[in-house]
Amino acid sequence: MKGYQLKAVIKKTKPPMWKRFQIPAGITFAQLSIVLEEILEQDHTDRYEFEFFQGHVHLREWRGKDKATTKYDFDYKCSADTFIDLLLDKEKWFTFRAEDYEL
Repeated sequence: MKGYQLKAVIKKTKPPMWKRFQIPAGITFAQLSIVLEEILEQDHTDRYEFEFFQGHVHLREWRGKDKATTKYDFDYKCSADTFIDLLLDKEKWFTFRAEDYEL
């Protein structure tokens, strides 16, 4: 079974805190957000964002009442409809934010 080994580094911690873990291939970014929140011991929320800065891609949970989000030269995707294999196979790193981004 194909999978990925990831390393999560918690920003603004001294000394740096990090956790290494494995996830299966074929899950969506919405499912990955649940895994990350559990591993990082955060409360579960649907207000999160994945950013692949080098690939110019943002992923969020889309809700009907949210404003359309646009940012210079970034492609926005729905995390529930996008499988992790699409981006993890070609991007080296990403940023995960929960509840701290503005709509």
